[in-house]
Amino acid sequence: MDLLSKYRFSLIFVDDVDSVLKASSKNIDRLLLLLGINEEALRKALTVVDLMKKLRKAIRFRASEEEINKLREDIKKLNAELTNYVKSNNIGILIASGALTRMRRTARLFLFREFLGFETGGRAEGLRNVVDVYVRPRDSLVSTAVDIVKRLGGGGIIYVPPDLKDIVDELLEALNNNGVKAASYLKPSKSLLNDFVEGKVDVLIGLATSRSSLVRGGIDLPQRIAYVVFVGVPRMRFRLRLEEFTPIRYLMFLFTIRNVVPQYLRNDIDRVVARLRNLTALNQEQINNLLRAIEENKELSGFDKYAADVIKDAVDLVNKLLSDSNVRKAIEQSNEVGLEYRGGGELYVIIPDVTTYIQGSGRTSRLYVGGVSQGLSVLIVDNEKVFNGLVRNLRYRLEDVKIQDINEVNIDDLMKRIRDERELIRNIMLGKIPNQFLEKDPLRTAFVIVESPTKARTIAGFFGVPTRREVGPLIIYEATLGNLYLLITATKGHMWT
Repeated sequence: MDLLSKYRFSLIFVDDVDSVLKASSKNIDRLLLLLGINEEALRKALTVVDLMKKLRKAIRFRASEEEINKLREDIKKLNAELTNYVKSNNIGILIASGALTRMRRTARLFLFREFLGFETGGRAEGLRNVVDVYVRPRDSLVSTAVDIVKRLGGGGIIYVPPDLKDIVDELLEALNNNGVKAASYLKPSKSLLNDFVEGKVDVLIGLATSRSSLVRGGIDLPQRIAYVVFVGVPRMRFRLRLEEFTPIRYLMFLFTIRNVVPQYLRNDIDRVVARLRNLTALNQEQINNLLRAIEENKELSGFDKYAADVIKDAVDLVNKLLSDSNVRKAIEQSNEVGLEYRGGGELYVIIPDVTTYIQGSGRTSRLYVGGVSQGLSVLIVDNEKVFNGLVRNLRYRLEDVKIQDINEVNIDDLMKRIRDERELIRNIMLGKIPNQFLEKDPLRTAFVIVESPTKARTIAGFFGVPTRREVGPLIIYEATLGNLYLLITATKGHMWT
C-alpha cells in the first residue's frame, strides 16, 4: 500500500470484493484513497455515518426535539461539504465483482454511498439453473456416493456435513479404489484447485458448511464444475445455550419450529424473530462482548442494552419452549426438526442448513456470456426430518425450486447437455466466441419509472436486495434478472409531455 499510495487511479477493478473487504473493512479506505479521495474527506464521511447512527437511535429512543434537530443540522452541513468535494474533484471509477449481499453492513461500507453514489446489493443466490435431485441410500452413504460419482464422471464437488467429517477419509479411499481420482479439499490449496481444473483430479471433497472454501463464492469454475453431491443433508447441529448464542441459529430454529407449536405461542415467536433480525448485522466479536456483559451483569446503554435484552428474551423463550413437555413432544414428532441427546444428556438441535445447500449447489450454475450455465445437484438423504425441513425452506427461499427423485430425471441426457455447455464455456474462455454471442448483447437493460419512491423500492425488492445509486437528484434502484438489468426510479409526481 505504501508504494500504491503515491498514485491515483482513474479506474480500479476488484474481483471477489467480499473477500477483500472481509480481510479488513479499512480496505474500503484504501480503495477510496487510490481513487483520489483524501483522508480529511474520509474522516468527514465517517463522521456523517456516525451522526446518522446517532440520529436513528435518538429517534428510536425518543430524544428531545432539540437534540434531534442538532444532529440533522450537523449531517446537512457535512453532506453539503462532501457534495462540493465530490463535484470539484476528479474521482476515479470503482468496478467491484463479488457476493456483496453477504457483506456485513459496516460503517465504512457506506463510504461507497458518500463518495461514489451507490449502496451494495444484488440477487442473493436466487439466479441459478440447477436440476435438484435426491436419492435414498440402499447401502451405506459412502457406497451410494461412489456409485453416483462413477456414473457422473469428473468435474464434481462432494460435500460432507461437518458432523460426518470422519467419513471423508473412507470416502476418499473408496473413490480412488474405484478409479475416481478424488482429493480432499478441507483447506484451500491453489495447486490442488489447478489440478482439478486441468482434469488431473476428478472430484474434490469438502465440508458442507458456509465457512468452507468449496461452498463460498471464491470457487467460480463454470468451465469445470458440472455437478455436486451432498453426502448427507446439509445441517446445523448445536446446543441452545447462552454462551453459544448466535442470532442466525436462533432465528433458524424458531422459524423451523413455528408451525409445530400451539397457536398461542406463535405470537411470542414472531415477536422475538422480528427483534432478532435487528442483530444479524453484528459480527461474532460484538456478540461475544454482549454475552460477556450479560454473564457479568454489566449495565449497558443505547443499542447495546437493546441487543442484550433481545438476546436474553430469545434465550428465555427457547428455554421456555423446550421445558414445556407438550411443545417438546410436538417438536420431536414433527417431520422437520431433530432433537438429539448426546454425551451427558445434553440436548442438541438439528436443523437444515439451507444457505449451504443453495451456495454449494450454486457452484454448478454460473453466469457467462451465454446466460446461466446448467448444473446438477444430487442430495443423498440420510435424515428424513432434516430433508423435509430443507425442502420446505428451499421453497420459501427459491420460489421455482423443485427437488425430484433421481429416478424421475434422465441423468445421462442431462449430463450430456451439461458437458456440451462446459465445452462451450471452455472455448469462450479461450477466445473462441461463437457468432451467436457476438451478434447481440446477452444483457438487456430496462428503465422503469414510477411515481412513488416507496413503490420503486418495493418493485426493486422483488428481485433480491437492490443496489441503490444516486444520480443527481434521483435515487435509482438496480436489480438483475439474469439477462435483464432493471433500473427503477421515481418521479415523485406526475409527468406530462
